[in-house]
Amino acid sequence: MRDYEITYIISGSLTEDEASKVTDDINGVITSHSGKVASEDLWGRKRLAYEIEKQGFGWYVVTRFSLGGEHIAELERALRLNAHVIRSLIVRAEEVPSEEEVAKATKAAAAADEAEKKERDKAPKPAAPEVEAEPEKPAKKETAAERKKRQAEVEEKLGKLLNEEE
Repeated sequence: MRDYEITYIISGSLTEDEASKVTDDINGVITSHSGKVASEDLWGRKRLAYEIEKQGFGWYVVTRFSLGGEHIAELERALRLNAHVIRSLIVRAEEVPSEEEVAKATKAAAAADEAEKKERDKAPKPAAPEVEAEPEKPAKKETAAERKKRQAEVEEKLGKLLNEEE
């Protein structure tokens, strides 16, 4: 028997109790083939990234279990035939590392980061070239006569465009 993880989405139109019944049915398929459900995590009703089968919401479920490889096809078949399961994915579960292994890996990564930081600090930093800023030009105030002239030009162009469309 191998360890697997299944993630599936149940129709969002179901209530929490109905979604729980669907998860019990899926777990029943696993146990009926001499499998063992290690854990089940109901994430709740979430908005889907995109509509699936005209549904915008779904109940997300993640289950870890042990099952013989020859029975995985039967589980996939049961998921396809269940009308309330709109998506599913079964993958082989990775072994969870012990706390000692995690602590050791974290310590090694921190040491590598510290060494890299020291190396960067030792390297000379290139000097940034100095750039002279151009002085800002004062904004020119528009007179009433210039504003009227500009408005007349815009209206003339607009009139030409409207006449061309007709």
